[in-house]
Amino acid sequence: MAVIPFAEGFMEDISANPYDANLMKSVCNDCGTGFFGTKDRCENCASQDVEQGVLDRDGEIYTYTIQRYPPPEPYKLGSTDRDEWTPRPVAYGEFDGVRFLGLVDGDRQQLEVGAPIELVVEPGWETDDGDEVLIYKFALQENET
Repeated sequence: MAVIPFAEGFMEDISANPYDANLMKSVCNDCGTGFFGTKDRCENCASQDVEQGVLDRDGEIYTYTIQRYPPPEPYKLGSTDRDEWTPRPVAYGEFDGVRFLGLVDGDRQQLEVGAPIELVVEPGWETDDGDEVLIYKFALQENET
């Protein structure tokens, strides 16, 4: 059994310690726009002067909602049958100025814009070949207010 990322270009090399893998970002050196994952060209200004790096693990919720419908394939966490689906919180997290969508773990009562979150890498599902697929989530942190 191998451990593989949920998609290519979004996690750094996972061969040494997969569960401590960092998520990747791309930042355009011309317009300053940041993106989740590695990109060869800026999606904002089309510049090819794009630099890759890793995202900080600490961020905050930009916006959130409760997802009340099952996502389409290839999503494999739990049932995608509407009758068996359990609503769950999802959020746009902001890390180093880069915003992207993720599942949220933690007390739903603490969900609020600006709430501190941490990127967590964990097993998601197993492929038909028996490989373990790594995913990421946002873990709510104690708010220090």
